[in-house]
Amino acid sequence: MPTSRFNKMAKKGNMGFEGITKLSEYFGTSLTATAIKFIDAERRPSILMKWDNNGELSWKRYSETFYNATLGKSFLKGESFNRRVRNSATDKAIHGEDPENRKFFRNGATVSTWFPNAKDFKNDIIIEEAFPIGEFGVLTLLYTDAKTFTFSV
Repeated sequence: MPTSRFNKMAKKGNMGFEGITKLSEYFGTSLTATAIKFIDAERRPSILMKWDNNGELSWKRYSETFYNATLGKSFLKGESFNRRVRNSATDKAIHGEDPENRKFFRNGATVSTWFPNAKDFKNDIIIEEAFPIGEFGVLTLLYTDAKTFTFSV
């Protein structure tokens, strides 16, 4: 995935797993590798989290802006999801529900739903998508609604 070509295509495509899936197919790369590259491109402030099938956080990757807002520091490796955000896209994916017409679950939420310690932008909207990756667990992508997220202005 050459960076300049990837970034150009990412800017033209859809946000979230819809765009990531198309980029993954185009470049012939795994969904996870493509999602990491997508985070690094920082189209919007975002965080990618990988949960194992027991609902424990395996790793996370966040864009620079997301990290600087201290939101990425809210989850620790090995931390259990433990129904942290009930009925969220991630909760549904971790507990084996069927995403029906899509390959992934999608919800909107306020920042404070996921990050209770957020201060200045706690009521801003983030998009949550959770993509079940079979025996490897679940990928969660949280990204901002670019028009209203205050720390990204």
